[in-house]
Amino acid sequence: DYYRLSNGYIWSQANDCLYTKNDKDGSSIKLVQHSDDMLIVGKHDKTLQELKDKIKCAFSTKDLGHAHHIIGMSIREKRQKKPLFLPQEKCIEK
Repeated sequence: DYYRLSNGYIWSQANDCLYTKNDKDGSSIKLVQHSDDMLIVGKHDKTLQELKDKIKCAFSTKDLGHAHHIIGMSIREKRQKKPLFLPQEKCIEK
């Protein structure tokens, strides 16, 4: 928590796994931390890479590339417009 909060991220009161930071252009970066897994979502690839580089300097990490699953949910991304879809079919089936 200290690392994220000291780097300008705001902890979400709605979800204790979510941190948000507004970018200079009004877009935002979202960090979702669950156990040892972290999902980083943002609009600009350069900003995301800078963040990943900072995290690598502070912690031992491995970049697994674009996420396909997190916390049992699948993630679908349309690369042109970059919306994320979190289908809930597997949660409903359970």
